[in-house]
Amino acid sequence: MGNVLDEFLKIGEKEFQFLVAEFDCKQKANKTDAGVYRLRYENKTTKVEIGFDWREQYIYVLLGRRDKPKPKGPEDEIVAFDLEDLLQLQTGKYAIDQGRFGKALTLKAVKEILRTYARALREHAADVLQGDFSIFPEIEKIVRKRMRDHALA
Repeated sequence: MGNVLDEFLKIGEKEFQFLVAEFDCKQKANKTDAGVYRLRYENKTTKVEIGFDWREQYIYVLLGRRDKPKPKGPEDEIVAFDLEDLLQLQTGKYAIDQGRFGKALTLKAVKEILRTYARALREHAADVLQGDFSIFPEIEKIVRKRMRDHALA
């Protein structure tokens, strides 16, 4: 597993290099804690986190405002959103079949997932990466509905 995690960081840095080149992001120190490996980028308005939760065998991309405080309770504004929710809203589909997650990810799968997420981020979130967060309230509605539905289940 260590090899896949090490490669996640290397591949992720390569695939998401466009954040530095095109969106003036700075790469923040990679962060590892509680079984989650993270690549982090930020520019003057936006934060991006690419994470690999090795216990859940799940890779994600979060987008958020750089200047917003962390939420303190369930009714506070959500300040970071999964790229998949943005894609669902904009395109009606996910970039990655969510059934791929939860079982051991191979190095090939990690490469494919990171490449797909990098392409989707570049193509569908350029406005967010440039500080236009006007889509966030719509994404928040989706997330809050999912939270309510999950609480009722």
